[in-house]
Amino acid sequence: MKRLALAVLASAAVIVAVAAPAVTVTAWGNTGHRLIGVAAMRALPDDLPGFLRTPGAVADVGELAREPDRWKGAGQPHDRERDTAHFVDMDDQGRVMDQRGMTLAELPRLKSEYDAALAKAGLDVNDAGWLPYAMMDAWQNLERDFAYWRVLTAAEARETDLERQAWYRADRLRREALILRDIGVMGHYVGDGSQPHHTSIHYNGWGDYPNPEGSPTRAAPMRCSRASSPAGSRAWTRWRRPCRRRTWTASTSAPAPRPI
Repeated sequence: MKRLALAVLASAAVIVAVAAPAVTVTAWGNTGHRLIGVAAMRALPDDLPGFLRTPGAVADVGELAREPDRWKGAGQPHDRERDTAHFVDMDDQGRVMDQRGMTLAELPRLKSEYDAALAKAGLDVNDAGWLPYAMMDAWQNLERDFAYWRVLTAAEARETDLERQAWYRADRLRREALILRDIGVMGHYVGDGSQPHHTSIHYNGWGDYPNPEGSPTRAAPMRCSRASSPAGSRAWTRWRRPCRRRTWTASTSAPAPRPI
């Protein structure tokens, strides 16, 4: 159901644009993702299925919009693939990482092609991120959800055998619960796309790039417990850790984890 996917994406985009000035720039976190999910659901058009517009559905999507952040720390290979889905680092010309990367308009159709193109250009997808593909994946998954929902709804309506009708009804209700979960997941990545630190090479201060405004070059380091400190990929080291926030500074050079 492309209409639903478009409606959720459009609603979320409008909400985050309005809400962004009131939300701290360092991270959306649970509160920001919940706000985006709830507000997007409340803004859905009235002609979409009624189960999407109940107070319970709105609340569920708000809570489920937090899930992709809660998946972190599950282990390998899960984290290796999923952690880099939350961001795409673009330079000031809108190219992935630097002049060697592509613009969003030039993204290949498949993520495997994206990975290969970055590797050929000497770039690493672990550093670049693949947020656009996470959003597309969630959208397409939701389309399939609604295809099954339509089939089950039609089958339930025309079935005359009460036992079989009950089975179709139960399966439809399971599908509706899954749809809410998948809307939450899609909304999470839409929310990540509105987070300035998730779409810029300057996520950890301005970095070693032309800096005409004299912005801080590095974020201050964060304190992390040994138990929560990650091991493995550079992407983990950059941003996965649950740490206390510090203020920006122009004098420190230690890299800080990416906000979630």
